[in-house]
Amino acid sequence: MKVIPRVENQQLKLLAFERKYSDMFWLSGPEYYNLCDFRCVYCITESQGKGTAMFKTDEIADIFRAELPYISGPKEHTLFVLNPASDPYIPLEEEMQLTRKLIEVLHEEDLKFTFCTKGTLVKRDAELLAACGEKAKAIISLSTTDEEKVKQIDGKSPSAQERIETIHYLHEKGVNVCLSIAPWIPEVSDTENLLNSIPEEVFTYVQPLDMGDAFEETFDNRRKQFSARSVFGKKYTVSEANRIYVAECNRIGNIRSNMEWRYPITADYEDAQHKYIQILKPGKHSPEEF
Repeated sequence: MKVIPRVENQQLKLLAFERKYSDMFWLSGPEYYNLCDFRCVYCITESQGKGTAMFKTDEIADIFRAELPYISGPKEHTLFVLNPASDPYIPLEEEMQLTRKLIEVLHEEDLKFTFCTKGTLVKRDAELLAACGEKAKAIISLSTTDEEKVKQIDGKSPSAQERIETIHYLHEKGVNVCLSIAPWIPEVSDTENLLNSIPEEVFTYVQPLDMGDAFEETFDNRRKQFSARSVFGKKYTVSEANRIYVAECNRIGNIRSNMEWRYPITADYEDAQHKYIQILKPGKHSPEEF
């Protein structure tokens, strides 16, 4: 998971993260749920635990509107990322509806936004998301179709089948839905099976397991028993995981026109900042480069 740096503007309480990639592309992230009930073992942020709400249901929309004029980037070039440090559709969302309240404001303001979730509760908001059209991108995260492996790596998240069904449901309702095979994990991720399980029209991106070395993420010190380097007893260095990923990219290639392989995360911070959103072209790189 990529964590966006905190903003320094003390006027912003809800819009807690932002990053500039270029004059034409900014990210801004409202953060409103603290901790994540799903507890995926590869998470490298301090987001593991019982989710709690940081704002009240009847105040969050007004706070969001009040903070919009203070974001660093121009609104027309800003992509809003809902609850970027943890899942925006944790179980508490069913009661609090904070994510839905923000989507309503984003729709009213005609702003671009995205979110990544493992939760099936997103189906509740299908009609609203469909009304947002291409301004909204609902990203469903799933690393493998193997249910036993899902149980081992994705904590209390919904099953692979439930998430696949969620993708189909959102697609049928006209939502701009995307599959995220991120993290792509050696000996776990079955890219071809994942692609074959979703509608051909659904955009998919793949990105390798993030060890956290290249970025400024906050590590979850409360879960020292797990390291993203270890997968089912096999330990990987960043280079090893990236080399396996590049070899997989070269082997499979772009078997669909609407898929992309994201550039591997490297130890070079400045380089990684830019390559995080760059595309890895199958066959262009040798695994040994990493």
